[in-house]
Amino acid sequence: MDALAIDRGNCCSCGQGRILGHWLAAETFRCCACLDEYGDQPLEKTRANCKAAFRRPGKPANWWASREPPQKLADVPEGFLASTTWWTRADNLVDPGRKSRNCSQPAGEASIVSVSDPAHHYFTGHGAERVWEAGLALAWHLSLGGQGLPLSGTGLRVLELGAGCGMPGIALARQGASVTLTDVPWLLRLCHYNVEANFRESDERRPKVATLRWGNPADVAKVFASMGGPPDLVLGADLVYREDDFDVLLATIAALGAHSTLLTISRRDNAVIAVFLQKLASQFWHVQSCGILGNSLLMDLRLPTADVTWSVFDVARLAARLRLQRVHQSQAFLRPPPGPLVNVSLAARSLGRKGWGYSVLHAASLISSAHAGCSNGQWTDAYCPERCYVDGEGAAVVSCGSKDGDQCGMRMSSNSHVGQGLHAMGVKAAPGDGVATTFYLSNNGGLYDKTKQHPWVEIDFEIMGHQAAADHTKIWTNLFTGVGVEHNQMITVPFDATAGYHTYAVDLTDSSVAWVVDGVTYRKEDITSLADVVAAVHSSAFQELVSVWGKSSRDAGEGIPEFREALGILDRNQNNFPIHAGFKRAQQRLHR
Repeated sequence: MDALAIDRGNCCSCGQGRILGHWLAAETFRCCACLDEYGDQPLEKTRANCKAAFRRPGKPANWWASREPPQKLADVPEGFLASTTWWTRADNLVDPGRKSRNCSQPAGEASIVSVSDPAHHYFTGHGAERVWEAGLALAWHLSLGGQGLPLSGTGLRVLELGAGCGMPGIALARQGASVTLTDVPWLLRLCHYNVEANFRESDERRPKVATLRWGNPADVAKVFASMGGPPDLVLGADLVYREDDFDVLLATIAALGAHSTLLTISRRDNAVIAVFLQKLASQFWHVQSCGILGNSLLMDLRLPTADVTWSVFDVARLAARLRLQRVHQSQAFLRPPPGPLVNVSLAARSLGRKGWGYSVLHAASLISSAHAGCSNGQWTDAYCPERCYVDGEGAAVVSCGSKDGDQCGMRMSSNSHVGQGLHAMGVKAAPGDGVATTFYLSNNGGLYDKTKQHPWVEIDFEIMGHQAAADHTKIWTNLFTGVGVEHNQMITVPFDATAGYHTYAVDLTDSSVAWVVDGVTYRKEDITSLADVVAAVHSSAFQELVSVWGKSSRDAGEGIPEFREALGILDRNQNNFPIHAGFKRAQQRLHR
């Protein structure tokens, strides 16, 4: 039996669904484990386990999903698929709030529409659920021209591996490249849907769609025949996350033989990325350039060379001969996404494949040092930096890993001090019981002095997931003076604070402090009688701070009883963990 003809289906022998195996006949699928035990011999229990719901004529491409996808995107019923418009001009591929649109109408040139199946009506697997962050980062980079990619009028042949929604390939097709989107057979219709959403039938730039299972030479040969030869450039977004796939992925990239492969790798687990880099080093691949784009590693990968006289471990010798400028992580925390990072000239093929590039060890050091938290020149991680990362839109995303309060959240503080002015932050609060997302000003480093022995001034928003509802959220606001004297008040805003970003601001003058949300003042206090507050304002003694923290039933109580009751406990949080909160820098204004 052809080991490369592996597919996915419901095993008619053991009954497992959505599992890898082989088709024995048009209506009989057997998983790899059952093939190993029983071979391809008929079994009596096969018919019993091959339920009527699974027995359909022929061999549908996606037969184990709940429905068979229509041939055309226009025939998909309303509400079955999700559609997002990503703007590629001015706003640089940002999501305008996931507003729905008519997917069958091709998008304008200033946008790319993604079509996904988060509910798995038609498509199974993670690739169909959404546009993953690494795919968005690569598409955004390419939509800005890739800083020197010669696209217009070149007939550049581009192949995207594991395309899914195909945003990177679509971004290049828009610029004149000849693009083929490839994926496993059961996701090809999704690729077609995304092509339909972005190109009219008559558009000559319309990408092709083809099957390409990693490690399958027959699929590679068919793709070459369709493209008219090997690709010049291979794209891959979020392909590096399962260690068992690394060898077959690299073998497929090598078989495609492109001059350059651009990969974006989500930094979910640095240990997994380190294993991938070790694999590259052991096989003498060249990492021509490497940079950080949001929370993704952007890598220009070149094929191994037969010339192995140099050692990837000789970092000093490599550094002396680097021909590309080093690219480090942009200080993007709470700012719009950075500009293009990698300069890749596909026209310079005369350089061959033996040119000096970045060593794999340099790439490894970049990963380990560039993103241990969200610190940059303006903000510092106060504790647990491993719980924070910067996403593709420049927001700091903080996680609570479990219902244990000790595993929940972190705090960051600004490196400058402020006084009078409007001090604002975009915040998306973490959901559910027992977790608080905060933006506040403090003159003691952001610490809550439980001993009540040292005076401090603090002005805060405490956004409790427990207090969020679909149409409103109650938010705890507080002004601490003296030695822990509280001036608290609950305000109510007309939205779910955990569903999206809103702007929270503290407006400080020499006579008042106001709590402002999305430009609306919800609370204002006269501070003229509070000498310590006035002094802190006049002396610009405040730091801005953001934090996420949680309290389980085992944790010591913090705050007054009313606060603890409003917060709830993590033990009762019904969300899937980890849960997340996000912070985006908002416009500040000084009072003169």
